[in-house]
Amino acid sequence: MNVHGPVFGMEYPMIAFCGARPTPDGQVSPGLARALVSVTIHEVGHNWFPMVVASDERKWTWMDEWINSFLQYYAEKDWDPAYPSQRGPAKNIVGYMKQDAQVPLMTESNDIQTQFGNNGYSKPAAGLVMLREQVLGDSLFDEAFREYSHKWMFKHPQPADFFRSIEDGAGEQLNHFWRGWFYTTYANDQGIASVETQPGDSLLGASRAGETYYRIKIENKGGLVLPLQIELTYDDGSKELVKLPADVWRRNELVFNYGFFTKKTVTQVVLDPKEVLADVDRTNNTWVKPNTIS
Repeated sequence: MNVHGPVFGMEYPMIAFCGARPTPDGQVSPGLARALVSVTIHEVGHNWFPMVVASDERKWTWMDEWINSFLQYYAEKDWDPAYPSQRGPAKNIVGYMKQDAQVPLMTESNDIQTQFGNNGYSKPAAGLVMLREQVLGDSLFDEAFREYSHKWMFKHPQPADFFRSIEDGAGEQLNHFWRGWFYTTYANDQGIASVETQPGDSLLGASRAGETYYRIKIENKGGLVLPLQIELTYDDGSKELVKLPADVWRRNELVFNYGFFTKKTVTQVVLDPKEVLADVDRTNNTWVKPNTIS
C-alpha cells in the first residue's frame, strides 16, 4: 500500500508514505511531479530492500538505501530515459568526493555526523552504478546481484556477505573496489602526465614503417583504482574510445603507460570523456597537440 500523506517518504513492511503534495491551490509543478515519481519508486522499492533482504539499516544505512537508490535510478530511466536522476550518475557525486568532511562508507550510521544523505544514499548508489556499468558489465553484475538477492532473502546479510556474493557471482576479485570506495575517502583523479611519440620502426624488433608509436603516461592521483577510458581524436576528425579494465593498475597503482601504433596523427586525448568515473579534477584530463591549439 502506498499512502500519499504529509510525510515526504517513509517505508514500513507492506506500506509506504509518500509526500510531494500539491500546493494549496492544487498546482503540481513538473519538479513536484518528478519528486512524487521518485519517492514512490524509492519507498515501494523498500518492500524488497530491506524488507525481504533484511539488512541492518540502523547499523549500515547504505546496505538498503544504497541498493534501493541504485534500483530507483534504473526504474526512473525505465519511466523516462531522459529522467533527471539525482542519485546514480557518477558526475553527480563529484562535488561530495571533493570535500574534506567525509567519512568512509563503512562508518556505522550513528557515527555519521554530516552529509548523511550523500554517505548513505548518493555515494554508494553512484558506486554501484559504476561497478555495474564500468567495472563488471551489465550482464555479469546482474547475475551476481540476482544471486545475492536470492541467497539472502529473509536473512540478515552483513557488508562482507554482499561483497562475497558479488565476487562469487561475477567470478571477479573486487578487493580494490571495496577497499577504495567503502573503506577510504579516496577520490578518482586520473590525469594525463605526458604524451610522447616516436617513429614506429625505431622500436627494437618493430616493423612499423609509416606508423607512429604513441605513449600516454597517466597518473592516478586520487587513490581509487578504477578502469581507464581514453578518447583519442585524430587529425581526420575521427574518434576512438579505448576502455581498459582496472587490472592495468595491478603492478603500479600510481602510473600507467598506454602505448599504441597508428598511421594517423593524434590531436587530442581525453580521459573519462563521458564523466562516468567521477573524476574530481578534469583540468588534467585533456591533452591537445600543441600546434592544434587555436
